[in-house]
Amino acid sequence: MWRSLTKRTRRLTLLGALAAVVAFLGYQWNAAITRNRSVPDEPFRIAGNLYYVGASDVAAFLITGPEGHILLDGGYPTTAPMTVRLGLHRVYSPAAPAASG
Repeated sequence: MWRSLTKRTRRLTLLGALAAVVAFLGYQWNAAITRNRSVPDEPFRIAGNLYYVGASDVAAFLITGPEGHILLDGGYPTTAPMTVRLGLHRVYSPAAPAASG
């Protein structure tokens, strides 16, 4: 059957199959990145009132103070709210990690 197709038809068929594989792999790659970017890392105190509060591929830092807090590099639009919520919760919970040195 494959031999009965013209050379042009065979090339177009192969090109279509290749495009489908590339589209599928691109979709899977994008889904993996989106899924992994939403995984928060464990927040920890760096020094004084400076904390690391990032996600798996986003480094974010929280500076706390009596007049408010500053979030440095909240990451992607989808990770910023999560970073703030989880970071503040961990920093101000009784089980917050102690200073590392």
